[in-house]
Amino acid sequence: MAGEFEVRIEIEGLDELKKKLKSSTAAGPARKFLTRSGNEIIAKAKPLTPVNTGALRRSIDKEVATTTPVPTYVKVGTNVEYAPFVEFGRDPGERPPYDAISWWYRRKKGLAPDANIFAAVTAIQDKIERVGIKEKPFLRDGFEQAVPMIQRHVYTLADELEEAYKRGSS
Repeated sequence: MAGEFEVRIEIEGLDELKKKLKSSTAAGPARKFLTRSGNEIIAKAKPLTPVNTGALRRSIDKEVATTTPVPTYVKVGTNVEYAPFVEFGRDPGERPPYDAISWWYRRKKGLAPDANIFAAVTAIQDKIERVGIKEKPFLRDGFEQAVPMIQRHVYTLADELEEAYKRGSS
């Protein structure tokens, strides 16, 4: 999800803990924890996502880190180019690109590529330039709603790490 809109969860102190743990034993429980946490955020964010065509809601996904033997973060985000404008809104003053608005308008209205939509798209551009777009923080709010469950998953992580070390898994 590099370069895309995302929310990250990082476990503070995990780097120090990793130095004390065997990577081969800790990797599985850490990956499970991050996967569960990402799924919690997605489950909370999707119902909060404004729906027009459903593309934004369907695009929300997660990616658990693979750059180290023991993963330390999960990214939850979307690759839809307009997601930041939905999440954070848009201040008045800047005119949005015609192509982006026309694509959205055609899809929303179910119009053919040759339909004349110039007047409608221009009116939408004018309004956005004048008043902006109100934020609808679906990912941030989804994350906030998921925090209590993620905190519970920390206890599951501790239990799974303890069990893995008892088994001496590798």
